[in-house]
Amino acid sequence: MSRRDDEVINHGAIVQGFWFEIPKHFPNIQLGEFVVMPNHIHGILVLDNNVETLHCNVSTDTDDTNKSKFHQRISPKSGSISAIIRSYKAICTKHIQAIFPDKSFGWQERFWDHIIRDERSLGTIAEYIVGNPSKWDQDKFYDR
Repeated sequence: MSRRDDEVINHGAIVQGFWFEIPKHFPNIQLGEFVVMPNHIHGILVLDNNVETLHCNVSTDTDDTNKSKFHQRISPKSGSISAIIRSYKAICTKHIQAIFPDKSFGWQERFWDHIIRDERSLGTIAEYIVGNPSKWDQDKFYDR
């Protein structure tokens, strides 16, 4: 195993460990399928009805006071999907950088989300997540 493979495995273990901590900090969340890939993750968050999902606006206001109010208004609300993912990424990054200070680690700026509306879609997406590692060499991000 290469040194790079060791880093991916170690980073992945940290990322996986904190994934399973999410419901302890956000009781309105249950976890579905999850997998750590060499350069990304897939996971299903099962939400109760009290979770906000949409927070994506762009400001064109140049007044600093209005900007501040605007950003407060559109910032991820506590318990929202955006806040959950932001917290998750932050704790993973903090621990990875503490353990591997000489190594580069970062997340993509945004995350891709999709609302699963029925059991059939849930089954299809869960199957994709579980099967994804066996198809890694066919992935457009495969970099070996």
